[in-house]
Amino acid sequence: FDLNHLGTDAYKRSKAAVESFLKDGALASDLIGVVAGTTMLNNRIDSNHDAVLQAMATMAGPNQSRYNDLRAWPRLIDEAEAVTIARGDAEALSRAVLRACGERQDECASRGGDEPVRQQVEAKARQTAADTQRYTGISLTMLQTLATSLGRFPGAKHVFVFSEGFYTGEQRQWMANVTAQAARNNVHFSTFDARGLNRDSRSQGFMADGPLQTAGDLSAYTLDDNADVLTSLAIDTGGEIIMNRNDLRPGIDIVSRASSVTYVLGYAPSKAMDGSYRKIEVKVSRPDAIVRARRGYI
Repeated sequence: FDLNHLGTDAYKRSKAAVESFLKDGALASDLIGVVAGTTMLNNRIDSNHDAVLQAMATMAGPNQSRYNDLRAWPRLIDEAEAVTIARGDAEALSRAVLRACGERQDECASRGGDEPVRQQVEAKARQTAADTQRYTGISLTMLQTLATSLGRFPGAKHVFVFSEGFYTGEQRQWMANVTAQAARNNVHFSTFDARGLNRDSRSQGFMADGPLQTAGDLSAYTLDDNADVLTSLAIDTGGEIIMNRNDLRPGIDIVSRASSVTYVLGYAPSKAMDGSYRKIEVKVSRPDAIVRARRGYI
């Protein structure tokens, strides 16, 4: 559970899905551990699923400060917008100021115009960008720890990541190192986009507030920066990505069934290792079969 990047509703649906799976979906032979933020519950991976369920009852829940801060006036759409403004993008700044003035017209109608508001938006964007980098670092550190430590166990390991995704920005190379380490240790990350069906940050009311509807929100946000990390984790390690579902339990069942039918294939490349990325394509002759495998290696 990526607690730094889960809203209240996303956390509830993720927790409910895992609890349901532990009760009647997991096999008796499955060894399961739950990581809440940066803490492994009971400090172990366990075949006693009742003990795992009991430990989950003590989970502290998600870090809501991220959503509180973004939604507080002057509101920012997401971390990507904050980082863009912090980098000095004038157009992004103007949109955010227009949004702020639309919500509090008196703030921009006073003496000095919108300049005080502009300064507030810039200051908030810089702080949010710094917080974003810190929270991203915490999540990447945990993923890297799992990719490394699970390598001590034989065979394939599967990690289910429940998150709303997060902005990697300048930390993309760190992200690439995580997936490379996981691939080397036969660790597969399957990611669950816990946002459910509504994945547009402009229309989500995380803290039960109204959706963003002012003029500063009318620009087209077609890129989902936060989802990139979830896609990369899954594709680059041979896992699954589950998205656009409010009920996450069927997704867990899909990944669980797929992980129980695994073939290990190996080959010796004829070309000497040179640090480059090598693509892998796996095919089978059986009709209508779906192959899920790593896309390559470094």
